[in-house]
Amino acid sequence: LVAMKYSIWTLVVLGFMAALVHLSFQNEEKAERHKSLQKRDVGMQPTTKAKVLRRQKRVWIIDAFSIVEEDKGPFPKTIGKINLERDYAVLYTISGPGVDEDPKSVFFIDLQEGTVFATQSIDYEQYRVFKLVFNAVNRTNFQTDTRLGIQILILDINDNAPLFGKRQYSFMVNESIAQGVAVARVTATDRDEPGTPNSTVIYSIVSQTPSSTINEFTIDPQFGTIFFRGCLKYEDAKKYKVLVQARDDGPVVKLSSTVEVIINLLDENNNLPVPTKQEYTGEINESEENVTVVTIQVTDNDTANSEAWKVIYKIVSGNEMGNFKIETNPKTNEGVLKVIKALDFEGGDKRQLNISIENIAPYFSCR
Repeated sequence: LVAMKYSIWTLVVLGFMAALVHLSFQNEEKAERHKSLQKRDVGMQPTTKAKVLRRQKRVWIIDAFSIVEEDKGPFPKTIGKINLERDYAVLYTISGPGVDEDPKSVFFIDLQEGTVFATQSIDYEQYRVFKLVFNAVNRTNFQTDTRLGIQILILDINDNAPLFGKRQYSFMVNESIAQGVAVARVTATDRDEPGTPNSTVIYSIVSQTPSSTINEFTIDPQFGTIFFRGCLKYEDAKKYKVLVQARDDGPVVKLSSTVEVIINLLDENNNLPVPTKQEYTGEINESEENVTVVTIQVTDNDTANSEAWKVIYKIVSGNEMGNFKIETNPKTNEGVLKVIKALDFEGGDKRQLNISIENIAPYFSCR
């Protein structure tokens, strides 16, 4: 109980008084009433944080009580008491949201004692504060003696786990991406009070499937950005399943949830095309044109029909007279060497060509 004594002075500027208390009053006391000043003691439980402003017999006080959300009771549960020391009897009433406005009947006050009760548990995520009006009425003349603005604060507990925005995340990543580059990002939110440990989200990776000795996925614990270190190899795994956890930092209990992140790899050119033979020979008559001389076969372990698999053949030397042309068979990836201009036997009975083989996509090597 905090007892406060104030000298009562007549205030003329009513607008100043109304700005402090933010309350309007329906009944005005008569100007001639209580011309002689009196001293009063006003007791408040719990300790009031507000200023007290008086005009004659009327008192304006703003006070705050609190109750922890999801309180288990038993109910009704005392959450505070207002004591007004008077030499005459008064009746106590409260009104506003939680009393006679939705949600109704959550709070009530003892008419005789001024004790405020809660009748049920309250969810912080639904209601964070109740602003009520308290009245003390003189039981003799039923005039309003005191009016207070009361706030009932709902205190948050850690009753919400962080939740991800999706049930599953899926990302496409190039096999050739450099390690240390972000490959994905996930986000989780917590409905508990913002800016507190109860709503602070911390990310971590629980597991990676398949596990690998040459690469590992990591996550930024604050922002949920996923990175990898090592080498990604499409031929070893076409996709990875990464289980990510989001946990809050509640001081008493820590709540968490998980989500599956699918990392799909796009095959890149980390396999060079290899000819099945290092030398090919063919024969042609001197006068023939537009005929196939040699078909060159290659193997490539990249994804078939991708640019990492498709081969480009080029004649590097031996075709100075323009007698030959080589093309790629789009179905088989073979190199088809043709004579497009008749050869002259007198120029020699042999021609030696050097041919280069490369893929359309540039080659990369993970180190």
